[in-house]
Amino acid sequence: MPAWDITTGLDTTVVAVIDTGIRPHADLSGRTVPGYDFINDLFVANDGNGRDNNPADPGDWSTSSQCSPGSPAESSSWHGTHVAGTIAANSNNGSDVTGINWAAKILPVRVLGRCGGYLSDIVDATRWAAGLAVTGVPANANPAAVVNLSLGGSGACGATYQNAFNELNAAGVVSVVAAGNGGTNASNSRPANCDNVITVAATSKTGDQTYYTNYGAVVEIAAPGGEQFFANDPDGVLSTLNAGATGPGADNLVYYQGTSMAAPHVAGLVSLLLGVQPDMTPAEVLDILQSTARDFPGSSSCTTANCGAGIADAFAALSALSPDLVAPTLLSPADGATVDTLTPLTEWEAVADAELYMLHVATDPDFNDLVAVLAPIFDTGARPALAEEGTYYWRVRAIAGSDHGPWSETWQFTVELPGCQTPDVPVLLTPADGSDITELQPTFTWEASANASEYEIAIGETSDLSDVLVTDNPATPEWVFDDPLEVNRTYYWRVRAHNRAGDCDVSSDWSAIWSVNVVEQTAGQSRAALPFVIYGLTGFVGPLEVEPNNTLGEANGPILLNRNYQGYPDDQSDYYHFTLTTQSQLTINLTDITGTDPQLQLYHDTSGNMVGYDQNAPYSISYDAPPGDYWVRVVVVGNNNSLSLYTLSVNNP
Repeated sequence: MPAWDITTGLDTTVVAVIDTGIRPHADLSGRTVPGYDFINDLFVANDGNGRDNNPADPGDWSTSSQCSPGSPAESSSWHGTHVAGTIAANSNNGSDVTGINWAAKILPVRVLGRCGGYLSDIVDATRWAAGLAVTGVPANANPAAVVNLSLGGSGACGATYQNAFNELNAAGVVSVVAAGNGGTNASNSRPANCDNVITVAATSKTGDQTYYTNYGAVVEIAAPGGEQFFANDPDGVLSTLNAGATGPGADNLVYYQGTSMAAPHVAGLVSLLLGVQPDMTPAEVLDILQSTARDFPGSSSCTTANCGAGIADAFAALSALSPDLVAPTLLSPADGATVDTLTPLTEWEAVADAELYMLHVATDPDFNDLVAVLAPIFDTGARPALAEEGTYYWRVRAIAGSDHGPWSETWQFTVELPGCQTPDVPVLLTPADGSDITELQPTFTWEASANASEYEIAIGETSDLSDVLVTDNPATPEWVFDDPLEVNRTYYWRVRAHNRAGDCDVSSDWSAIWSVNVVEQTAGQSRAALPFVIYGLTGFVGPLEVEPNNTLGEANGPILLNRNYQGYPDDQSDYYHFTLTTQSQLTINLTDITGTDPQLQLYHDTSGNMVGYDQNAPYSISYDAPPGDYWVRVVVVGNNNSLSLYTLSVNNP
């Protein structure tokens, strides 16, 4: 219940339960102050004596026709114990119930026994519970701030009843009474029809008017009373009880229904209000209850004409106690949402006059296990840093100076991180393992790895890379050496992939270690290391195509062109065609020119897209070429039919 984020009560608040008395119960252990038995009649008392300082409930059982001619036999109701549990049963003790107020004390006052009770006993008990003097009875050392009367009968209120409630009202004591269970207008039920009391009607779990509740203009407010159709129907209100059919037995918990169950819900709420602001008058308490009441559901037969101002709303009522700093309204993550990050953005609406905010995040709804306390927060949002996946609860309060506003509702979200897939081990491509290169700033390439967000390349001069010279983290599967390598040295390199998307941080194993030899480019090098030379256009049978892997295995040297006829329809000039299977840094040179000045041109694909040209000596084109088909041609500007002799070389480091 979000009201408990504002307060769970104070142990200085006393609530009187004027009823059948009380039985000891584990859920009420330590939660009572000394009460009194006000029953004078020995038959009704059923405990062998009259008034005394023992409010223990001996049982209100009766035999057939004992209460009136033809009346059925009845087992003990332990009614007062059930009412007391709704108000103040212990919390966080592993039991299935908890009281509205986790700290307040119950003052048990016994007025009902076998076959009911007397008005005179009820009036004396009510006055005594509030700390007023009663002839022949010791003074009450623990006066109640709230009295609960889940009892009633038919007839007018009468002066005796009314005078007692007037006295309690003047003393600042709030009187909460049940509307009655006759399914009739409460105007003929007492004490529901008395002034200076808060009369409570009963709603079902769905907020509907129950079939038994009394109703009418004398009702101030409604609260859950349960609606049952068989014994211990779980649509009732669960609370503390005793298992004995006549005399006392073991502790147990039982579902009951009635306005007797609705009234203690309101009495418990009033005790929370008075724990925060103990100087509130009964009129102020009633005003807060009614002004903050929850609307009846549209389908309910309860209306403000017959069931009071609405259904009591503990959170709204307690929030109304701090009009300058209200509880923030939470926005996101939505209650029950699932988020995929360990730093979710929590947001709420601004609170008027708030100077800053405090955020609590915990793994339990009671905030005993806090994992984040953020303050001061000067905006209406914050990102708590969480350690792991799981379900979290969060709340926010506004602060202005020394004034701390009420906590917001408690919302919940679950962190489920996206699956972090380990990337594949990269497969190295170029420079080939053990190859000789002349390029001093080569491009290292490898196959893209699935699930990789970035890579890590390591280069060194030891075969096990124990002495790494260079390391970097490229985002794509290639890397260009920025600083020139040294000639006549052997370098070793390897790559691994990382998945650092979102909150992931997983890596592949390292690839195999490859080596590359940096050598000088000289005229005396092997045929494979030299550019292929084409002499002249006259009589040439081209175009030519590059083999994906040349016969000498020197894929990193100059491209070796092999004659392989492949027509290319265009104008009169011939094209020299080759195919690249990987990203390449092309260098095309035209030398040894005889004849008219030519123009060197490079085309990519069959679209006729010229990607480079040069018509000024020295004739050269450099191009960072993606995989695909390429055509080189040499023409005489303005006269494609003119012939020249030249040497054409294509280098692919």
